[in-house]
Amino acid sequence: MGMNSLEDLILGYNELSAIECGMFMGLTSLINLRLAGNHITDSSIKPEIFTYVHSIKVLHLESNMLTNIELGAFSALHWLNDLALWNNRLTKLNPDLLINSPAHSLLRSVFYLHPISGTAPPSVG
Repeated sequence: MGMNSLEDLILGYNELSAIECGMFMGLTSLINLRLAGNHITDSSIKPEIFTYVHSIKVLHLESNMLTNIELGAFSALHWLNDLALWNNRLTKLNPDLLINSPAHSLLRSVFYLHPISGTAPPSVG
């Protein structure tokens, strides 16, 4: 059994500051990716990061240093249905962020909480 059968990868609270392109190459069975509590910035969240992991259903990026997420960042995640973004420095979330994603119809929840007011914005999609 090799790394290609890995379904859960939990890298939370490891002081990661970046996600490198190709970092998840070969993890074709990955379903649950948890990157919470690191120091990941906007420049790390690019569409090519998730090119090799189309099977992800759960993506946790909460408690990082995100201020903005570019359109198309999650476009390779065809099966995504839970996305956690709370406790970042996001002040707005583009409503089109997931509209063109193949997972748009599967997405059950986007967890996002405004860091200052503590109120949830309108739902995405």
